[in-house]
Parts: sequence; C-alpha cells; structure tokens
Amino acid sequence: MLKDEIRNKIKLLSNELNLKLKDGIKKEEYSKILKLSQELDKLIVIYTKKTFSA
Repeated sequence: MLKDEIRNKIKLLSNELNLKLKDGIKKEEYSKILKLSQELDKLIVIYTKKTFSA
C-alpha cells in the first residue's frame, strides 16, 4: 500500500537526519541536511493528507 511505503520512507529519512544531526552540522553538509529535511517534511504532509482522506 502507498501509505505504508510513505511511512517507511519517512522512518528511513528521519533516522538518516537524526544521525546527521547527532554528529553536528558541518558547513559542507548543510545543504544535504536541508534537502533531507525538506523531503521529510513533504512526505509527512503527503502521509497526513492520505491518512485523513481515507
């Protein structure tokens, strides 16, 4: 199901983001962390819409 795929992707990105933030934000990785965070935000919005529209 699509919702399960989105939820799994959210978990994966969340874990990846947490690992990067745990090590601290290095100047050269700032754009990667920002992109990861934005992608995570988009997936959360999509997942929330699908959850409440079902």
